[in-house]
Amino acid sequence: MKILTLSVADFNQRAQRLYLNCGFNVIGRQPQESNGDSYLFVKMEKELK
Repeated sequence: MKILTLSVADFNQRAQRLYLNCGFNVIGRQPQESNGDSYLFVKMEKELK
């Protein structure tokens, strides 16, 4: 079994909906550095068959 994992910015609701519609599940949220600032990111994963 393989698992695909990604992180998307919490404010990027459009991307989150796309990934959810593609079968990804939210597994957590965490702050992450990006472009010199700290943002909240949503961690998602999908099991590949």
